[in-house]
Amino acid sequence: MPETLLVDQWDIDAAERTIREHGGEKIAAFIAEPVMGVGGLVPPPAGYFERIKELAKEFGFLVIADEVVTAFGRLGTWTASERFNLEPDMITFAKGITSGYLPLGGVIVAPSVSSQFYAGNDAPIFHQGLTYSGHATVAAVALKNLEIIERENLLGRVRELEPVLVEELEQLRHHPGVKDVRHIGLMGGVDLADGVSGLDVVAVLEGRGVHLRNLPNNILQISPPFIVTAEEIRTIVRGIRDALDTVHGR
Repeated sequence: MPETLLVDQWDIDAAERTIREHGGEKIAAFIAEPVMGVGGLVPPPAGYFERIKELAKEFGFLVIADEVVTAFGRLGTWTASERFNLEPDMITFAKGITSGYLPLGGVIVAPSVSSQFYAGNDAPIFHQGLTYSGHATVAAVALKNLEIIERENLLGRVRELEPVLVEELEQLRHHPGVKDVRHIGLMGGVDLADGVSGLDVVAVLEGRGVHLRNLPNNILQISPPFIVTAEEIRTIVRGIRDALDTVHGR
């Protein structure tokens, strides 16, 4: 994409160096997933977003958090930005607000941005509209979904189950068919060793009643629903281990 600069999402020193070399004062906004989803279930390194916030303040660019995957409870907080104290200027969100029952996407905008459009008679006009915006039925489903999340304390449930997922996935770390494991909230990724086909692993799992997604970079994605039980998490990971034993032993 033109007028776009890519920075390192793991090495904050490399990211800062790139920003400064290309001129931080030229940057309109920094956009990132607080936790990379399809990119491999990658949590941020310690201190990464703290430094991004400092650079944003220094140069005056916006911070935009892509929370299509993480918003509305996946990390045990309403947003990943809350968990990492990111305080972005804008948050994009989607399926989590309805739990996927109906399609809905949106943007949460901080007052520092939105207030510019209400600053008097000479305020700029926001020339943007969507054909299907403000769909009443979808909005009703979103409100009911949020009500259920609060009523059943599903954010608390995610926080309670996170240690279970961590403990179970860590048992796979030294399996010969595994290169790495990553986890945060109710998100997990199993990075498969070279030569191990994720498609084959998923196929074996399907036969055992466990449905997982193999990401393009050969990483198993684990994102169970918030109502999953501890025993079901153990069943998922046990299934992965058995499937790895089957595929790796071929």
